[in-house]
Amino acid sequence: MYLVKGKTHLYVHPMEISGYCETLHIPQITAILKKGGRTFRLVKDTIAEEVYSFTNEEEMEYYRARYGTCIHRNILDAFSNRRAGKEDILSMMASRINVATTLHLHGIGYDSPAYRFVHEAYDRLVNNGKLKENVREIGCCNIIMAISNTNAI
Repeated sequence: MYLVKGKTHLYVHPMEISGYCETLHIPQITAILKKGGRTFRLVKDTIAEEVYSFTNEEEMEYYRARYGTCIHRNILDAFSNRRAGKEDILSMMASRINVATTLHLHGIGYDSPAYRFVHEAYDRLVNNGKLKENVREIGCCNIIMAISNTNAI
């Protein structure tokens, strides 16, 4: 069951309520829950993290403004120091910079702005010749590894 009001979107689990709650709704919801009911009682309420109400484009602009000057260097460092596949490294980097938004509350996916931001920066490095991609065929899969051209032999 979901509780929805404005941008507040809470999921009612058997043991807890979780999701995004606008600040103005917190006192009202807490007061209702403190009254208790026949089948539940409020044990504690916790605000876990700040959530931004960005659109996808606003979120991309946030990443550009905050990480635009260092993302290329971070990607080059990641690929020169790690022996992991391209997607593993890009996903890890996107997870590190990801901010919770009302549209992307729980982590990243290939369509999330954080992942797209990191992937676009990676593509620019490949297109500019600063990273070189190597494709390895393992069984039925292609694994893409990338190395910094400064480390290429």
